[in-house]
Amino acid sequence: MYSGRFFNWTGSSRPEIIRAVPAKVIASYLGVTPQYLCRLKEELLNE
Repeated sequence: MYSGRFFNWTGSSRPEIIRAVPAKVIASYLGVTPQYLCRLKEELLNE
């Protein structure tokens, strides 16, 4: 699950990117839907 690892790494090492870049753009970069990215964020926050 590359997208999950990338998002987790980015969120922990460069949180300003997650805050500054729209979720739609991040999802497109990762090759996932914005809905999937939202679920991924929720899962990572609940860990």
